[in-house]
Amino acid sequence: MKAAGLTHGGFYRQFASKEALIDEGTTPAFDELAHRRSRAGFRPTGGRPARADRRRDPRRRAQP
Repeated sequence: MKAAGLTHGGFYRQFASKEALIDEGTTPAFDELAHRRSRAGFRPTGGRPARADRRRDPRRRAQP
């Protein structure tokens, strides 16, 4: 921050909250990831992977 001529307070004051800072920093990266996955043919499934659902199934956990 020093090289950019900012103090810590001057930098953090640009954001309303920690969440706003995180959103500002991560949203472009996630947008780019979604764009690349879309170009590669990946489609959203709308939920957890099936593997995660199987792990949470109580019948599966009861089996050795």
